[in-house]
Amino acid sequence: MFLPKDFSRFLGCTVATFLIFLIFQLEVKHHKQVLHPDLTEKYRLVIVLRDIEGFSTTETAQILNLSDANVKVRLHRARLFLRDKLKGYFENE
Repeated sequence: MFLPKDFSRFLGCTVATFLIFLIFQLEVKHHKQVLHPDLTEKYRLVIVLRDIEGFSTTETAQILNLSDANVKVRLHRARLFLRDKLKGYFENE
């Protein structure tokens, strides 16, 4: 089971918040197997939250403790990466 390396960011949070984090990490691990294996975690997290889970840019930014602009940049880069990796698959059909 995944446990965070740095517990300090969870000091003072509720048990529910910590459980939500653990559940989210399990989902990300599942999507890691589905998404391209070379997609780094920082991009995978944004893809999962925005495109799979349906969170808004602002919600994703709050969850990941990023700015809205940073979420948009990561999402754009992740989509470009996946488009490039999947290009050959769709060209062969």
